[in-house]
Amino acid sequence: MEDRIKQLETVVSRLSRRQVKKTAAMITPYQISSCVERDDIRDEIFRYLFCTQGTIVKVLVTLNKKIKDGASFAIKISNDLGGSSSSYIINNKNLIINPNISIDSGDKLLVYISPLGTEIISEVWLSLLFLPSTKDSEIKNYLINSLEKEDVSEE
Repeated sequence: MEDRIKQLETVVSRLSRRQVKKTAAMITPYQISSCVERDDIRDEIFRYLFCTQGTIVKVLVTLNKKIKDGASFAIKISNDLGGSSSSYIINNKNLIINPNISIDSGDKLLVYISPLGTEIISEVWLSLLFLPSTKDSEIKNYLINSLEKEDVSEE
């Protein structure tokens, strides 16, 4: 019986020395997008309510044409405590920015655009990348052996 216990202890010892390999899934940003078509676009073009904390990491704005005098583009975040805003000038047909705006649960996003001259904007495409905080994300860790044995992508 003692030989069997020693043999089991040896096996357990060897197994505990094995390197455990893990992998974790990457949290990708959510894309939030909209298109506005009107005869004359000025002022507010988009509203959005966030239900979780995170960061707006990238914004892309595309106009129907290049505006000669440019256009004013503003992002406003508001909540019960106040808010913040950031303004930009669009001098081309496209504007890409990386504002890294922190968002709390319950924050409201408002987006404004207005031409600086007399030209008319008739179409605006807007796309934002929102990266949720890990606090509200579900993170699953798997042993490499588990991944090889079963398809965890369906969970």
